[in-house]
Amino acid sequence: MDGEQPILNIVGELVALGPLRRDLLPLYQRWINDLGTVRNLSLMPRPMTEEQQQEWYERVAKSEGDAAFTIYTAPLW
Repeated sequence: MDGEQPILNIVGELVALGPLRRDLLPLYQRWINDLGTVRNLSLMPRPMTEEQQQEWYERVAKSEGDAAFTIYTAPLW
């Protein structure tokens, strides 16, 4: 991050949740391509391209029925 404090919606002792951020798409892509992470998300393990990640972001960011968060770990916020 550029030193700016992220927006946080839910804050716990070890993690915090905030809204999705377009500038973090490379990080989200890394997460979704980590099979250890995907197995905890009930998703079919398969590689996701940059283009697919951008399409996912656009769909979820506009969705009224889905809630997706960025996960921050202490002390990164």
